Formats: sequence, C-alpha cells, structure tokens
Amino acid sequence: EKVVKHMKGFKRLLDHHKANEFISEHAYNKLSEKSDSLINVWQPLTIVRDGSARAVVLITENADEQMNKAADTLAEYVRKSTGAELPIMTESDLLEAETNYDDHVRIYIGNHVNNEDPHISEGLHHLDDQGFLIHPHGNKVTIVGPTVWGTLNGVYDLLERYVGVRWLMAGPKGEDVPERTDLFVPKKDVRDEPAFTFRNISPANGSPEANGTEARRLLYEWAQRNRLQGAYNRPIEFHHNLHSLFPVEKYAESHPEFYPNGDPPAPGEETHWQPCFTVEGTVDAAVSGIIEYFAENPNKKGFSLGVNDSKGYCETDPSHPDYPDKNNSVGLPDMSDIYYAWVNEVVEQVLDVYPDKWFGLLAYDNVMDPPSFDLHPRVVPFITKDRLAWVDEEIRAEGHEQMDEWNEVAAQVSWYDYMYGVQYNIPRVYPHHMAENYQYAIDHNVFGNYAEMYHNAGDGPKAWVSAKLQWNPDQDVDARLDEWYEREVGPEAAPYLEEYYDLWERFWMERIPGSTWFETGKHDTYLRMVDPSYLNLVTDEDVAESKRLLQFVVDKAVTDEQKTRAEILQRAFEFYEASVVSYPKPLERPDNEAEALAMLQKLEDTIDERIQLAKTREQLKKEFNEEPLLAFIGNPRGDWTGWNSTEFAHLRDYMEEQEPDGGPVTDKVNELANRHEPSKARDFARMLQNTDLNSSATVNASFEEGNTDAESWNFWNPPQVGNIQRVEGIAQTGNASV
Repeated sequence: EKVVKHMKGFKRLLDHHKANEFISEHAYNKLSEKSDSLINVWQPLTIVRDGSARAVVLITENADEQMNKAADTLAEYVRKSTGAELPIMTESDLLEAETNYDDHVRIYIGNHVNNEDPHISEGLHHLDDQGFLIHPHGNKVTIVGPTVWGTLNGVYDLLERYVGVRWLMAGPKGEDVPERTDLFVPKKDVRDEPAFTFRNISPANGSPEANGTEARRLLYEWAQRNRLQGAYNRPIEFHHNLHSLFPVEKYAESHPEFYPNGDPPAPGEETHWQPCFTVEGTVDAAVSGIIEYFAENPNKKGFSLGVNDSKGYCETDPSHPDYPDKNNSVGLPDMSDIYYAWVNEVVEQVLDVYPDKWFGLLAYDNVMDPPSFDLHPRVVPFITKDRLAWVDEEIRAEGHEQMDEWNEVAAQVSWYDYMYGVQYNIPRVYPHHMAENYQYAIDHNVFGNYAEMYHNAGDGPKAWVSAKLQWNPDQDVDARLDEWYEREVGPEAAPYLEEYYDLWERFWMERIPGSTWFETGKHDTYLRMVDPSYLNLVTDEDVAESKRLLQFVVDKAVTDEQKTRAEILQRAFEFYEASVVSYPKPLERPDNEAEALAMLQKLEDTIDERIQLAKTREQLKKEFNEEPLLAFIGNPRGDWTGWNSTEFAHLRDYMEEQEPDGGPVTDKVNELANRHEPSKARDFARMLQNTDLNSSATVNASFEEGNTDAESWNFWNPPQVGNIQRVEGIAQTGNASV
C-alpha cells in the first residue's frame, strides 16, 4: 500500500513537471512506464469495492465435497463482512459468461489446469499436507495446498488474514466478522504449514455425521476452521484398538489362548483385556487382520496398534512365565518390552505388503515407558499425560527425562494430553503453561498433539489459543489472548474478561500445586478429575470477584454479538458458582462455645441456599444442553446435595463432649428444632436432637407409607436411566420396599 501510494504521488509529480516542461517527453514516458509497472505489481487485488463484488470464485469441474465447501465458506464470509455475493463457478461457466466478468479478479480454489504457474508448483514443493499457498498474481489469486485439507486451510487463513474473521467459539454466536465495504488481497505470497503434523482437540475429532448432537457438529466445524484435524484428515490412527484384531466371534473357539487366562471376553467387550502378546499366533492374527483392513480401505494411511483401555494384560499375572517382575514409572507392571517387541514384529510383516503405512499407539499405563530397544521408525507412540502436572518441578523433570528416553528409541513421538474441560466444576485454564509445553514439544521432536478437552464456553480462550499454538507455538500467547478477549466482547469489556480468566489461571498455577488434591494425583497419567475436592481451595472472594468482573463484561460489551457472548460466559459461571457454594467443604472442628455457635449460625444462614444451588447445579446441566456453546459434552464430575456431613459430626461431637447436660449450643439446637415453620435448618436440628444412635431417625424408614412414591422420600434419578418406585410384598421389615 505504501509503495502504491508513493508511486501515485510520483506520477502526479511527473505530470506537473511535464506540464511545466521541466522534463523531456522521453524521460517522462520512461519514468511513467516504470511507475505504472510498479503500481501494477504492488496494487492490491480488489475483491470487493463499495460493497460490490469485483471477483469470482473458481472451482474445478470435478470439485469434491471439501472443495465446494471451501468455495462456499469463502463466499459466505465475504458476504457476511461486505454484503457482496462472490459468484462461484467453473471455468466453463466463466467462458459462457463471455465478457461479464472480464474485469473481475479470479480466485482459484485448488489446482486448476488453466492456472498453471511455476510459482505454485515451487511453493507446494515439500509443503506439509495440511499446508497451503495463497498466490496473488496478475488478476488471479490461487489458494491451494498439497491436499484438499491444505486448500481448505488456505481459505480459512485468507478469511482470517484479509477479511478479519475469527471463529472464537463454536457456532454462529462464536464467530466475529468485521463489517467492511472494501476487501483487498495484497500481491504477496503466503506460504504456511503447521509446526505439528497432527493437531487435535477431542471431541472435535470425528466427522459431523458421526458426532450426533448439534453441539458436537458445531464443535467439529469450529475445529476445522481453526485448522485442527478430524476423522477425515487425520494422518495417523492411535486410539485403543487391539480388540478389532482379535474379535471373539473369530477366535474364541479356535484360539481361546489369545485371551487372558484362556477366557474370551463377551462379544462386544472392548476394554479390560489385551491379547496375550507372548502367545504364538497373535502376531500372525494381527498381521492378517491389518492386511485385510488395508485391502478394504486402500486410502487409509495407517492403523492403530493402541492397547485396549483399562489394563487386562495376560503377562501381568505373577504366575505367568513371562511376568515382567518390575514396575514402570506410574507404578504398574512394566509391559513395555513385551508389547513393543510384539508391535515391531507385526509392523515389519505388514510393511512387507504395504510399505508406506504408519502405525500409531498409546504409551499408556502398563506400556507408558519406552522399551529397551529401538521402536520401528514407522511407529508413532502417543505419550499420555495430563501436562498441567508439569507445573510441579519434580513432575516436569520426570516428564522431560521420559521424553529424552523416548526420543532415544523412537523416530518420532506425539503427545496425548488431558486438558479437561467440563469434567471440572470451575474454569480450568492455564494458557501460559500450555504455551510453554507446546514450545518444549516442538523443540523435542514431538510429531503431533491430541488433547481430551471436552470444553464449553466457560473455558473461555483455552481451546482457541490451543488451536493457534498447535499450528505455530512460536506465537506470543499474550497477544493471542488479548485478541480473543477483544474480539469476544469488545475493547471496553476485554480488560475485565482478561482479569476473570487471569484469576482462574492463578488458581491452577499457584494454589493447586502442593494441595492434597494435586499431590495425590500428580504422578498419575491424568489428574483426579473424579475427585472435586479441589473446590475446597475456592474462596467466597473468588466467587464474588468473578461475578463482579463478569457483570462488568456484560455491561461494557457494545454490539449485540458481543453482549450475547458476554451473557453466555456469565451464564456458564452460574454453574461454577452453584458448584462451589453447594460443595460440602471439610470444616474445622469447633474448639469452644463461640465457634460451635458460629458454625450453627452459618448453617442456619446458608443451608437453604446450598441445597437450592445443588439442585440448580443439576438443573443447569439440563438447561445448558439447549445452548450448544454451553452444552456439557462430557459430564462434570461429582454429585452432592448441599448438606455437609462435617457440620453434623462436629456439632454432634461438641454437644456430647462439651454439653452432655445441655448448654448454649444445645439450647440453640432445641430452639431451631421447635420452630413452627418448616426449614432445612429445623430438619438439621431435629437430627442433632436424636441422641439414640441405635435407632433410626429416618421418617418412614421402611417405606410403609405411600403408594408408588414413599412419603417423606424424594427419588433422585438425574440420568433417567432407571425406574425407582415403592412396592409392597417384598420387604426387609414391614411390608414395603423401594
């Protein structure tokens, strides 16, 4: 733009000099010609001018689904930004249009026979399959990659780079498209490719057809637009898969010895067992199955030799003759030498028939550690670990040492991470730690990344920043975060949203390390998401400050789109707040009367809210599924009612030990228990009054009163997977049961 501006100014100066006869005709013509040449070279190509289309999108006659999708997406977002409709046509369509589009720029999607250019073939040389070239030349822009997926990535890059589109979160509400009247493409090649050959966030890793729910479909689309990979374009397979090579329908009768203890699993059972790697015939069976698979799927690049989930190894039985008799780095019987020797043998035989295939697998549990010998170079192990644990210096050092050991025996390694996500009951964000990990990965021979994330809008910028850093980990993570905050809610609201997520990043980086929750799980493959006791570390101040900041975000968002996204983030926090406030945190035992009375008073003040928020928490799980951005793809771990057993235990102990004959605490309990108005505090006090521990204080304990419902009981069945009712005729005592 600067060159063009200066050349046009130079042309005006030439015209002035010529008019005043300061230069000769010959000099004027030569300088004018040179100026026009430079303007032509540097003048950006006009795609839209004043809201009118000045370009056509060209696809090949035999364009497949993905190329049509690329063209449609390009036209769709140019229209959303400028209002202009770019025509999509083939080159034969363009010929039929005669001179109608002579002055229009041609945007070629993919390789076109009529658009041969040595710069294109040169630009594609040695480019990653997911890479792309944007080549503006003359009145043409060619967007092309070595594969259709690379071409798609080029279209998404052009929309981000020149239109300014951002796909911040999944679905239409998560996209930010700036309004403009003009759109230009500079005459400058863009050639780019990913740092990591494999990049994936689960569950955005399937196909739109397979994912089922609207939330999953939109998440898959979001992932593709942010240049992650799905089932269609995954360069390697690696998940749990050995069950597919040893179907019980085929081998149960003829080779029961293939299975643990010679006992084949039930048909369809894919977990908790492994083939017996040291049994003769399992290599041949695996080779036969893989060769058959490639014969039926010639376009597949590889096959997964990932172990089945949840252990079940024949050789880990101490009585087995091949028992390894040693534990690995995660404290399990070390199966690495046995398993990886088996893998090498299988791979070598398959490659004799299909020499260009790849084999992924999971370095997981019993096969977490590298073997004592080299792995076949066509095998890519995915090393499993929740690398948030690397915030601990000891765990990070162990992880780095393990990486060095794997790099000694494997030609390339990949990472499998556990970056959840909705399984946690508060925002689990750590972008700077994540960026450090990705930088370490690219410096240490990591081929690809796969993360179980299962996020929703409440995780904020985590997924988007992860996608961007997986493409290029050398980016400034703070710049990317600033960009996400501003595009998400606008420049006025962005600082408050940044403060909100900074608060939760500090929680995970500063308060969690060293906690009991962290220490008990940091050596495991993944941190203990099933244990929500990390909520013990969340304070009332955290909740209050989060609510304050999010209200500022909502108030200061300007456009309708920004306000919608701000309100969705605020809505996500409702679940976090309900979880934190209702969670039964362990309480300190009262040492004196004042502390016991204070505990009883706090219960009276908060118990109704806690119980209601526990119910709200369950209700929000259902309501969120109506909004794709909030939907729980996966389930938050932990269920509780709002009651806190330590309150009861501490107060009961205090009354028995300090006030056996009555006292101020007992008097307060009696006063609460005798209130006329029903309340949860009254129920609690009446339970405390029950001094006979040998009898039940439960009302209608044997379910004698009621019809299909039992009086005074609530039947709790959130997943709606069973039927709970009162029945008569079968009973432990009395005549009824549930």
